[in-house]
Formats: sequence, structure tokens, C-alpha cells
Amino acid sequence: MIDSASNLLGEISRPELLKHHSYINGCFEAQSENIGKTAETISVTDPATGRSIGEVHLANENDVERTIATASAALGSWRSMLGKDRGALLRCWGALMIDNREDLARIMTAEQGKPLEEARGEINYAADFLTWFAAEAERIQGDIHTPHKPDRRMLVLRQAIGVTAAITPLGWLALTHHLLPVRQYLLAV
Repeated sequence: MIDSASNLLGEISRPELLKHHSYINGCFEAQSENIGKTAETISVTDPATGRSIGEVHLANENDVERTIATASAALGSWRSMLGKDRGALLRCWGALMIDNREDLARIMTAEQGKPLEEARGEINYAADFLTWFAAEAERIQGDIHTPHKPDRRMLVLRQAIGVTAAITPLGWLALTHHLLPVRQYLLAV
């Protein structure tokens, strides 16, 4: 039986999945907004033993602002991408989560202390969301509604309109941290 986070983390086959830095502008950054200055970190502890199992970047307001700015800059290319192509990317993301389910579940269990089987289920659940939203991306359509006046037409266009920044709870980590941006984007489309 696996009894500690260090045992769990020692058994992952792809240690590169364990990230310590913020993902900003297409890469995991070890630096803060000031070039050359090491970013502030916080310790991640094994809930079973209280021992540190690693450190993660502590994002600050400037990191959030930079993330929003780079996401806003990328919005144009995402917006111009065909729905089927956005769907393909989301399906690929979901498939990668399933392909790496065991390692991701072990990382989540080490960080949060939740049972391994529950973590596996959460990865499955999050991947299912990606698959569902991939199909929705392929079906993005507009609507024509009955107008309130005879000389008017009401046309609804669904399109990406902007970037969403959100603070999410840690209870369902795979769902809230990995998929909330996808949900916000597709719900706004």
C-alpha cells in the first residue's frame, strides 16, 4: 500500500508532468515579472505527514495581469480558428489527460491527500468535459429569433469575445484549474 506523497511521486512514469511554475505566454516560468528575480514560492505539503513535497510559484497581481495580457493577445488567432480545429485541440487535450491519468492521479493524491481512486475519477471527469466541449466547439452556430417589432431582425452570433480570469476552489483540482478556462471560453462563444 502507498502510504506517503514521496512514495506516490516516486512512482510516476512521467515526472515532467509535475510542474512548479506558472504557465504564462506558452511556457512555465521560473522568474517573476522582474527579469532575473526569482519568483516567490510556497511549500506544498503531504497532508498525511505534513512534510514538504515541493514548492510552487506563488503568483502575484503582476503575474495575473501578464497572463491576461498574453491571453488577450492570443485571442485573435483562437477566434479565427475553425470550430472543428478548436474541437480537435480540446479532444487531444482530453486524450492526453486519459493517457497520463495514473501519473496525474498520483500527483493529485500526493498534493491533496484524496484517495487515489477518487483522483482517477476526477481526471476521467475532467477529460469528459474536454470531449463534450470539443463537440460543442464543432457545433457553434448562430440563431435567428422572432423579433419584438415587425421591421426588425434578431441575429445571435456566438464568438469569442474576451479573456476570463477566475479564482477557483481546490476541491476538484483537475476540473477547476485545467478546464475552467475552456468552460468560460466556450460558454461565452
